[in-house]
Amino acid sequence: MDVVSRCMDVVSRCMDVVSRCMDVVSRCVDVVSRCMDVVSRCVDVVSRCMDVVSRCVDVVSRCMDVVRITSAVCRHAVSPCSASLLPPSVTLKETDRLCADHSCWPLSAVLDLG
Repeated sequence: MDVVSRCMDVVSRCMDVVSRCMDVVSRCVDVVSRCMDVVSRCVDVVSRCMDVVSRCVDVVSRCMDVVRITSAVCRHAVSPCSASLLPPSVTLKETDRLCADHSCWPLSAVLDLG
């Protein structure tokens, strides 16, 4: 009987150790799960920030377009024959004609600048 009792004690202790190990594993799984939640939230925040940055870049790009067009129109009003305002397709002969009568120079020539 002594041997059986000792074996039962050893088995009981082993079961306690296994139970404690399972508790530790369960806690580790909880910690990993919480960490994954935090990482997921961080990814969401970064994604939202990237969306905001993308929108800001779009707005800045549109503002730069407005500035460029406004600047071209203003330069046209001041100096209609400026070579920098003429589209690349305009030849020297057409430039002379346009400068001779710049009041007929269409605004689309300014807005078509690349």
